[in-house]
Amino acid sequence: MDRVDAVDCHLFLWSTAGADYCRKVAHLNGLTGFFEGFTAKPDIVIDDTIDIAPLSSSMTCGKSDPGAL
Repeated sequence: MDRVDAVDCHLFLWSTAGADYCRKVAHLNGLTGFFEGFTAKPDIVIDDTIDIAPLSSSMTCGKSDPGAL
């Protein structure tokens, strides 16, 4: 985490368990200061650049059929 902090990365921690859970886990592990924010896990992430990880083909956004998107 020190290497990530050294290059001025913007980190957000998310979980399907929600923002409070993320904060608690980060606090318990002494990592709170590395993150700019905590949130519930999003269904879709949209970025204005192409240098992010590719979207997962298993993304379902709460639908039972991945092909329904």
